[in-house]
Amino acid sequence: MASVLVSGTNGIVVQAGPSDTVILRNLRINGIGTGINGIRFLAGKALSVENCDIFGFTTNGIDIATAGGKVFVTDTVINNNGGVGVSVQSTALTTVSINNSRFELNNNGVTAGSNSKVSITNSAAYGNASVGFLAAAGSGTADMNIADSTAANNNVGIQAGGAAGASTIRLNRVSIHGNSIGIANGSAGTTRSFGNNFNSDSGLPNGAGITPQ
Repeated sequence: MASVLVSGTNGIVVQAGPSDTVILRNLRINGIGTGINGIRFLAGKALSVENCDIFGFTTNGIDIATAGGKVFVTDTVINNNGGVGVSVQSTALTTVSINNSRFELNNNGVTAGSNSKVSITNSAAYGNASVGFLAAAGSGTADMNIADSTAANNNVGIQAGGAAGASTIRLNRVSIHGNSIGIANGSAGTTRSFGNNFNSDSGLPNGAGITPQ
């Protein structure tokens, strides 16, 4: 594993060509409390982040601000950042696949924002100050699918909506516990459930305020 130590700027900025795929693997990216974003994806066909630790940034662990493209996050831990573990705010549809990763002690764990489609499997959001998993589109739409994952000990475990654009979260075998609010719907938000989730917290229980698939 190699290390990147960052002070007062972004750790790694990816601004690649439209047919380029960038792979970042086995990196420990440390913002030491003053770095801005750990990884910033601005352009390229695809970005793959594999087996990385990203922590100590004032804004986001992975900041996705593209006009389209695909992002893959695998076997990665993103913690102790002032903003979001993985944030997607795009001007054209951008797809993000997250597998076997953890998001801890950020403000939000994962945020699907404008023009995003995010798929999360075998992952967890723990101890984030605001929301563990959030879908809220300022423009366009936000779509988040969560399966076989956990949201625990956050302020809000899972939230759909809270901005102008239509935002949808779908839940399949998701465990939600130890949060102040388990599941919340904000403005323009819809939560859909396969009916096989566990929510021990306040907020929407399984089957109430949740649209069946």
